[in-house]
Formats: sequence, structure tokens, C-alpha cells
Amino acid sequence: MHYRIRVQGHLAPSWQGRLGGLHIEHQEAGTTLLSGFLLDQAALHGVLLQMIRLGLVLLSLEASEHPQDSTSFHVAEESEEDHMITEPKLEHRSAQPYVAIRTQVAPRELGKGLFSRLQSEVRVWLEKQGIAPTDAPFIRYLVIDDMMTKLDIELGWPIASPLAGTERIRAGVLPAGRYASLVSIGPYKGKALMKANGALIDWGAERGIVWDSKQTEQGEAFGARLESYIKGPGNEPDPDKWKTEVAIRVADQS
Repeated sequence: MHYRIRVQGHLAPSWQGRLGGLHIEHQEAGTTLLSGFLLDQAALHGVLLQMIRLGLVLLSLEASEHPQDSTSFHVAEESEEDHMITEPKLEHRSAQPYVAIRTQVAPRELGKGLFSRLQSEVRVWLEKQGIAPTDAPFIRYLVIDDMMTKLDIELGWPIASPLAGTERIRAGVLPAGRYASLVSIGPYKGKALMKANGALIDWGAERGIVWDSKQTEQGEAFGARLESYIKGPGNEPDPDKWKTEVAIRVADQS
């Protein structure tokens, strides 16, 4: 089957191998057209899951037996009125101690109360130690498998100084270095955070930024990739004012 997939932003040509070998063509509207033949539905599914992992925003998908005969499936775009993304920035950050619970989950499980449940468990543990978090809770993405079927993550809170953890509550340190980041403002509905991740990755690709990550047997392992929930249901009743920072550590320059 021949496919034509349009996504938001301009993708780096080097991503072709990660997207099923589909041809990458930049378009004037600030989008990228991925086109080519895929063996079966499983191959298409793999490409779509990889797009989710990379934070890409799907705009349309066309399938046909031959390139000239296509059936289109358009993805409705979210209103820009209830969601905003700030301009990405690069900055140096110092090492940041934290405590968290590590778990492996399917992406769909994050929206089923897992985040709030584990974050609350860590917060209660900190309170018993007489320690207050220094900033917003976060998800740290340690490994994202290539098929986007499992996420190896930590859910935790930053603290002022290193602390001995337990078997359940892990102590860690976010490494110092350069980080690229932006802030997503608005409710968590739809593809809001996916769009934010995609915008940051596109911004980095356009500037030749190399992320601190490597391929492993389990998937892509990140030196530090975070979503920090600056404002949310716990401290802001108005969803339009919720703020989530997306940050990815940049690879050290050799």
C-alpha cells in the first residue's frame, strides 16, 4: 500500500530511517510530506507509533494501492484559542536532585490517574521526612521504545539536596548541562502535550541540535527528558492557565 502522511513542521532528512524509509519532502506551508510504500498495516502502525514517540503532529494520511489513487483521512486540528506554546529557549541548568517512583507503563496508562497517584505517594513520603519539594512535579522519560508500546519513566519531585531513597522511592539527580525547553499553556486535552514535544523537537532539528540520547535494545534512552507540571489541577482551577514545561537535555559538545 502507498501512503502519503503529512505532519506539522519540517523534519530532518536523517529521520527517514526511523519512519519506515518513507521519503521526506518539506512543503511551503511549514509541513512535511512522508510518502512511499509500506508492506502492511503492522508497518504503518509502527510508523505512526514512532511519530507519537517523536512528538510529531499528524495532519493527514492518504492510502492507496497506487500513488495516483488515494483515500484521505484528515485529522481535525485543535483550536489555537485554548492552547499556546511559548518560544523554545536554550539554557544551562545546574544538577537537580530529586526523588521519584520508577515504573514501566503503556502510554495510555498515563491518563488513567497513574500520574497523580504516584506523584502523591512521593509527596507524602517527602512530608514524612520533613522535606518540601523545591519546584513542580515532573515525569522523566528514561527510555521510550521504538514501537511506543512501553515507557520507562520516573514520576517525582525536585528537592534542595541529595537524599537517600528507598527501594520504592528512588533518589536521583538530573544532570547539569544545556537544556532546550518550552512551555505549553492550556488544558491537557487532545494532542496538546504531543504538539508541545513536537514543536521542541522540530525547533531543535531546524538548528542542528543533537539531543542527549542513544539507541538501546529497549528503545531510545534519554539523558534527561522531562515534562514538568508547573500549574495544573492541584494548584490552578482554570485549565486555560495550566502550564507544562517540556525540556530535553542537549548532548555535550565534543
